[in-house]
Amino acid sequence: MYFKQNEVEFLSLYHHFKNMIEAGTIKNDQNAVQFIDILESIVRSLNDIVQLRKEADEMEEIKNNSWNDVSGNCPVCKQIVTVTIIGEIVNNHGFRVNILKCNDCGTEFNDYLPTKQDELLKWYEYFFNHLISQEIETNSALFQIPREELTSLRELYDDLKRNQHSVKESKKQLEIIEATADKQMKEITQYLYLIFGQTISGEQQIKLN
Repeated sequence: MYFKQNEVEFLSLYHHFKNMIEAGTIKNDQNAVQFIDILESIVRSLNDIVQLRKEADEMEEIKNNSWNDVSGNCPVCKQIVTVTIIGEIVNNHGFRVNILKCNDCGTEFNDYLPTKQDELLKWYEYFFNHLISQEIETNSALFQIPREELTSLRELYDDLKRNQHSVKESKKQLEIIEATADKQMKEITQYLYLIFGQTISGEQQIKLN
């Protein structure tokens, strides 16, 4: 349930209202039909919001796991190989990284990319702060890389930041929509109570759902 406060109660009253019309307790006139149309529109909106929330959660999960690659640069084979992730460790720079096992020679070694997105962005920032182009002659930097590769890495880093911001903004907007829908359900539920003139118990709610 994504609507913690009012969804169950609203849906219970919605079904109860429909049942009362079908049973003839409430006159099935134009007003009743219009009201049912409104309620059903709200129900469809709720279903859409729930689906959006599921998709947002799935996007978050995919984003968090997108860099858990199944390959690594084996220090013995001296090339990119397929690996098995056998654990996790905090490296010398304070980042959580996977412990990898080469599927070719069996060598165990630590990955260099962090396993979590927030740490991955920090790793890129750390990387760029210590990075120089090969065109600059100095031995003080920790890394050296061609300018073309540096540009590619910066583009990847920028994409990660944009994606992180996009997901955060989407979740923020979704939370606002959910809160608005919850408030509307509460108001309509109170109106339905006014129509019924009685309170439906939790046990009846379960039956009605």
